[in-house]
Amino acid sequence: MVSIEDVSATVEEAHLLHQHRQWLELVLEKLEGYCVAMVTTEGLLLAANPSIDRMFGINSVNSVGQGFFELLGPVQAGSSTVSLADIKTALLDRGSLRFDMALHHQSGKLIWGDILVSPTMEEDNSVNGYVFVIRDASKQHDAHISLVKDAQTDPLTGLFNRRGLESSLGDQAMISSSAGPLACWIMMDIDHFKRVNDTYGHSVGDDVLRQVARLLKNSAREGDIVARIGGEEFLIMLLGVSLATALVAAERLRHQIQDHKLISGSDHIQVTASFGVAEQDCGERWAKTVVAADEALSRAKASGRNRSVTAENRSQHIDRCTNAPLDCSHHDVQKT
Repeated sequence: MVSIEDVSATVEEAHLLHQHRQWLELVLEKLEGYCVAMVTTEGLLLAANPSIDRMFGINSVNSVGQGFFELLGPVQAGSSTVSLADIKTALLDRGSLRFDMALHHQSGKLIWGDILVSPTMEEDNSVNGYVFVIRDASKQHDAHISLVKDAQTDPLTGLFNRRGLESSLGDQAMISSSAGPLACWIMMDIDHFKRVNDTYGHSVGDDVLRQVARLLKNSAREGDIVARIGGEEFLIMLLGVSLATALVAAERLRHQIQDHKLISGSDHIQVTASFGVAEQDCGERWAKTVVAADEALSRAKASGRNRSVTAENRSQHIDRCTNAPLDCSHHDVQKT
């Protein structure tokens, strides 16, 4: 009698286990938007729900025994590759781990994954594998990036605004190089811009700002930064150039703006601009250099506008000269 009861209990437990397994398999199969994968301690795929195919183009059956990271990969977070060893180390301290990571579909499409990793344990509490739960968070990530970009971009010109400039550079001094100059900053202001708005209207003034911004952006090299920091003021960072080279660049831009016929509807408008140029010293924070460039700009405007003045030259300026050559290396730029 006891033997019969024991058998009945065993059958009941097996029946419940079968029901639970069916329930779990059904949930995993129908679970949309979440890839659930079991991975060995060596990083090999043991099993995965069908979402792995929908999300990553990976056949869950044919891929068993292959490296899980290689199937998704490479797995990247920013510019660093995340390895299984990194995850194991983090799990020792935390028990479970959640992070965002850039993954790849088999077609090469980028997918942003919200990933939860937990270890699976033996009866003696030793780790025998890992469960990865991956949610496709690409839409949310893209929406976040778009919001950040909107917050850091001037809507009129498409250039960085002040917030975008600060976010891009941070509050730290840029790493200096013994091989050459660090960077130069050019502060630029469109001369008498209020007259444009008063004479032609603000919509025409907006067109002028957009076209001047396009000139500045088209003249920039890769690595340079162009920003509109307010009103008719623009800021340009030229990476790795000397003060003399930056002065040449400022003069080139000044002539381009002066000689360019800006068109807004039936109106043909000609404007000029003033420039202040400053060289960033090694170890100096960029914000301090910008202040020096702004002070040089103020002197350019006070001394007649439509000219370029360097922060190191307190007494001389480059006079307005429509026929002057764009190469300004002949000008004597004296340091104070």
